[in-house]
Amino acid sequence: MTVREYRNEADACVMIFNLLCENGDTLFKPITAERFEELFLDPSIGPAVFVGYEGDRVIAFGAGNCAGETGYITYIGVLPEYRRRGYGKAIAEKLEGALAGAHPEMKKIELVFYNPTELPWFIPGHAPHDHAGQPGVDMSTAAYPFYESLGYRAWTVQNTYYLPLSEYRTPDEMARRLESLRENGIEITYYDGSRHGGFSELFDNIGNEGWRRRVMARLDEDIVVAVKDGKVIGYTGPLSVSKEGRGLFCGIAVRTEYRHHGIGKALFAGLCKGLSEKGATFMSLFTGDNNPARYVYESAGFGIVRSFATMRKIIRKKEKDTMCIFCEIVAGNIPSNKVYEDEKILAFRDINPQAPTHIVVIPKEHIPDMNGINAENSGLIAHIFETIPKIAAAEGLKNGYRVISNCGPDACQSVKHIHFHILGGTQMADKMA
Repeated sequence: MTVREYRNEADACVMIFNLLCENGDTLFKPITAERFEELFLDPSIGPAVFVGYEGDRVIAFGAGNCAGETGYITYIGVLPEYRRRGYGKAIAEKLEGALAGAHPEMKKIELVFYNPTELPWFIPGHAPHDHAGQPGVDMSTAAYPFYESLGYRAWTVQNTYYLPLSEYRTPDEMARRLESLRENGIEITYYDGSRHGGFSELFDNIGNEGWRRRVMARLDEDIVVAVKDGKVIGYTGPLSVSKEGRGLFCGIAVRTEYRHHGIGKALFAGLCKGLSEKGATFMSLFTGDNNPARYVYESAGFGIVRSFATMRKIIRKKEKDTMCIFCEIVAGNIPSNKVYEDEKILAFRDINPQAPTHIVVIPKEHIPDMNGINAENSGLIAHIFETIPKIAAAEGLKNGYRVISNCGPDACQSVKHIHFHILGGTQMADKMA
């Protein structure tokens, strides 16, 4: 296969894109050649597009772009009969090299929702219901291990929530909550400037100027508010429905002194009811796996339909090659859910847990794998094993736990920085080494 920069192969690229949509490899909505150029070749986003050839046949293509210090991989697609031959990797390397060369300020490449190119996708099992852009890499597809093999690492998991709204009915538990709020003088209603005050002060309280500008400019639209004694203490909206019938969710907030009383859940239920009455046929949204907002959505009847990994590869400023993601975590450049740290080691919760308790323990010094242990650093590894029982005890793993370290590709070592998995909180399979 040869890989070269895009040279007006739109029709062939669209054929690949749409074939992978139709056979279920991706959730994306099919596109036209005109739409292909709008999405992937917009000069304002610093595009990079490469096409793979087998002889004179186009069998793969990939696209990306760059915005400031962040580059983005938008899409890589390979015809099914040409997979597992290194073609996708070759396309990815060309994209990464082109983005790094054209944008010397670039520090990382990501697969995230914030990509300037938004590829619409169908909610699985509910087409034609769709969403504007994917929040990362679909973890149920081959794309996830593919990007992992290229050195991209997940730092958050985003769950997509969905709810049909055509016949939306406020859940019984929520109806009881609304009645309880009314008994305490809190009403969930639409904003009426002639009766309700304190809206601008709400944004002072929560400290969000962006929301203030966006909402205060649209007070003539329907906005669901929580009101007590004539004062706005919470809001969600404005209510808006896309041409596809999707109810849009623009934000939700409650004054700090009124939180933890179920007002946010009540507001969100009011939003769903209002959007349904406006003709919305569904809602879809996403949030982080550990974001407490998920409980608001679940209280209204939403369920998870797909999980996505937001993935990142760090680029060294000078050498322009990838850095170890665990070294970046140690340096504080990538966040982690830390459970233990001292001057020698760091322990944090695994982003994709394989057990109720799944903690990764790493040395702060870079050691690539077990084969890199020597007389000079073996004391560091001993310190890790002296500390693991303390971590396990702090996690309440009284009935035991498993410690695993993978070494090399045959063992599926995912990060080339020696690390130890602590797994516990459940009965482990007895045949797993």
